[in-house]
Amino acid sequence: MSGKGDDESTGNSDKDWEIFDILCGEEPPPSCNDHLAHSIDLATTLRSELAASTYKRDRLMAELSDVKSSLCAKESECESLRAQSARQTSLIGSLQQRLAAAEQREKTLHSRSETVVHTLHRDKGHLEDKIKELSGKLHRLQCELTKEEGLRDQARCQLQDLVRRLCLVLGVDVCDGAHLTPECVLGKTGETVSEVQRLRSKLAGTCENLSSTESELLSTKAAASAEKTRLHTQIEGLQSLSQGLEGRCRQAERDLQVTRDRLAECEVNGDKLREELRGFESRCCRLQNSYDRLQTERLQFLRTIATIVGVSEPCENNLRDKIRDLTNHNQALHDQVSQLREQHHQEAAKHREHQESSACRLKSEEQHRMNLEERLEKACHELQHFRSEHTTLSEYLLRLARALCWSECTEPPAPGSDTTILSETLLERAERLANHHENHVHGTCDKNCWEAINHHHHHHHSSHSHSASKLRRERSCTDLPLKESSTLYHMQRKVRVLKEQIQRRDLHLELLRRKIALLEDNARGKATLQTERDEAMHKARKNSKQAERTTQQLAEVKAQLAEVKMQLTEASEYKITALERARKCDELQARLCDLETERERLVGQLAAYKSRARSAVESSHDRRVRDEHAMSHLREELSRVKSQLADTNHRLSQLQVFRTSVAKLLHVSDCADSDILQKLQSVCSSSHGHHHHHHRHHSASNLSRRYDSSSPLATGDAHVSRYDDMLAGGGSGGGGAVGSQSIGCRPLSSSPLYITSNGVPVDRFGMKETDIHRRYVAMASHRKITAKLCPRVMMQQRRQSPTEGGPQNKSAVMFRVMQVFAASSRYWPVYDGRRAPSNAKP
Repeated sequence: MSGKGDDESTGNSDKDWEIFDILCGEEPPPSCNDHLAHSIDLATTLRSELAASTYKRDRLMAELSDVKSSLCAKESECESLRAQSARQTSLIGSLQQRLAAAEQREKTLHSRSETVVHTLHRDKGHLEDKIKELSGKLHRLQCELTKEEGLRDQARCQLQDLVRRLCLVLGVDVCDGAHLTPECVLGKTGETVSEVQRLRSKLAGTCENLSSTESELLSTKAAASAEKTRLHTQIEGLQSLSQGLEGRCRQAERDLQVTRDRLAECEVNGDKLREELRGFESRCCRLQNSYDRLQTERLQFLRTIATIVGVSEPCENNLRDKIRDLTNHNQALHDQVSQLREQHHQEAAKHREHQESSACRLKSEEQHRMNLEERLEKACHELQHFRSEHTTLSEYLLRLARALCWSECTEPPAPGSDTTILSETLLERAERLANHHENHVHGTCDKNCWEAINHHHHHHHSSHSHSASKLRRERSCTDLPLKESSTLYHMQRKVRVLKEQIQRRDLHLELLRRKIALLEDNARGKATLQTERDEAMHKARKNSKQAERTTQQLAEVKAQLAEVKMQLTEASEYKITALERARKCDELQARLCDLETERERLVGQLAAYKSRARSAVESSHDRRVRDEHAMSHLREELSRVKSQLADTNHRLSQLQVFRTSVAKLLHVSDCADSDILQKLQSVCSSSHGHHHHHHRHHSASNLSRRYDSSSPLATGDAHVSRYDDMLAGGGSGGGGAVGSQSIGCRPLSSSPLYITSNGVPVDRFGMKETDIHRRYVAMASHRKITAKLCPRVMMQQRRQSPTEGGPQNKSAVMFRVMQVFAASSRYWPVYDGRRAPSNAKP
């Protein structure tokens, strides 16, 4: 099927060859009176060949432009890769600078560690002064503690007042406040969660439908535009064909009229010629003798030429065919010579290009080898430096073990071995010495031994052999004095810091190894890209040479056409007989009938094409109108769902703010919501646990009814509202039947998502989708806190001032709750709203 389609596209189908045979087929050898018809067929054949050559030239020029565009794309890719290489080089330089800075910091830290021993004695005096200051502060804190106890009693009274006022504000009956339970709030929370899940699934389905509709609309538009372009092209082709046929018909009519006029003239001239023929007959007798003589000479000339050319019979047609064959053979030999020259030039150019590419590749490989050698030398130098640092650390650990009088460590760790076990062992020994020092505070101190240890620790870099001689004996744990506790603590901290430095150094070495591997991969990628670029340049040169060769062939074809035209001009001198004109008139009449039939058929096809194009345009327009209508409906529904989700997010943020406020007032450190609720219950029950059991039950019932409504703080008063009452009212006003249940809420994780560098989807606060359940537990805890706290504060407010109540005391009740919570504890972390991470992509 594909081969047949290619034949039809290139004009090599069976139908095209039949038309070509009809127009340019071989006819029987024309007689001396058929030169005019033969010249017309030859001109038609040459015109068709010229059109085919023009089409091939245009196709080759289009292919050349495509190759140039692909070459430009390859060059742009190479430029982008060069920019990326420059960025990586700058990154490597910055990392090397950071490595040098880290080494400088390590040297500074080593010098500081040497000065720590000198500061130990000075710190001892400061610590004694601090002990005196702390004793004075202890006395002052005892006085402040008594004051705080008085403030706590005062805060307890204020909490009772605040609870009573909250009961008044919420309209809770004090008699039934003892039976208040949070189960109604939990049920409401479960309904909200289910509604949010439903809305989320509905939003996902709507988004999928919208994306599928948009893709269908785009595909429909593309198909309609392609169909429209194709129909326009067909219409233009048919119009041009119909115009050509009409012109040919008019030309045939004009030729027919001229032929009729000439026939009439010929008839008149025939009468005149008959009269002249009588006079010519006598002249013909005289000319017959001369004609016989010329015919004999012509036959002799043809025999001579046949003998020269090598033809057996001296026939004019055979001689003409033989001369034409010799001419064609000579031209073929000239073409072969030119092709061989072109092949020789191509081979020479290929050889030169191959030599140039080989030289360039050799230079790049040499440069790459030099870079790798430099990088290897640098890595060996760094490795040697790290080994020397490892040896220094091992010696330091050995000195530390001797300073701690640990006789088991007599030799430093072997090169390349891990020093973590030795560090951990020294750390444990220092901890045991500290504990033993606490248990034996009144132990004796061997001053000379301690001075020998300090002297050994200070001068270990200069002489390692002097340290063992200065120790008079090996000390036990019981010989450590009281003053050495701070020294042991500093040594323990120093060992821990050195262990962390070793771990960071190992991590840095691993990062450097990975960096070297990445640079090698980049170098290999650059070499591959350079090879591809060379191949693309070679292909471009080959295509340019092919285009030049095609242009040369076109020039040769034009020269051949000029020669053919000259031959046609010479042949037109022999077309002068009346019989040929009559035959031409008959042929033109027959062709005129055929053209009329063909014209009618093409006009019918054109009308059918026009009707099909019109119907296709109308159907595509109707389909586009329907798609736009559906898109507008989907956009409206999506905007409505987005507004509802924004309102729900606002409600959840308000609940989060309320939970943060309660946590601040309680001053509780990082705890779960259940711990916060238990803290609230303990605060409320400690003040009012022995009163108002019946009132509490009634308040819980009222609060449960309020949570079933759109606002949990709504009372019997019409002007008392909560933030979500406005949302519910807006939904009812916009949609009629849309209320608080239809709005619902969604988790914060269903807000616009971001994709981090690790591929984890997070919301705008950096919260993962797996933390949705945790946030809903927090929301339920907030409502439990409100349900537990507000009725008790209202009961206390009514008990203290039963005559006062209503909306005017709500601000006082809230202020009272804040005061009581502020005095209940000291520490509670403030909620830090997290933003979207910097590396996240929407």
